[in-house]
Amino acid sequence: MKKGRGIKEFRERLGIKTQAEFAKKLGVTQTNVSLWERGKGSPSFNQAKKLLEMGATVEELFGIPYAGQSGQPLNLASLSDAEVKELVRRGLAGLAAGNGGG
Repeated sequence: MKKGRGIKEFRERLGIKTQAEFAKKLGVTQTNVSLWERGKGSPSFNQAKKLLEMGATVEELFGIPYAGQSGQPLNLASLSDAEVKELVRRGLAGLAAGNGGG
């Protein structure tokens, strides 16, 4: 999955048509959302956690395939707080290094 594309697909999956509406739900600017969707920026730890809480999968958020034992994409409801913290840390580190979004 191309870096950033998953966030756009997640927004669309939620039925949110505009970046501005999505930004308002997240408490960020439309510019932030635009940068994320274009792969030019990445959410902060707190923003990433909020996206996961909204139901984003790890793959949508970070472009990292991550499935549970069932083979289904994981979301926050599937994980412990410690697992979420580690995934967000690893995902953001991967994005910062330029290899998290493919």
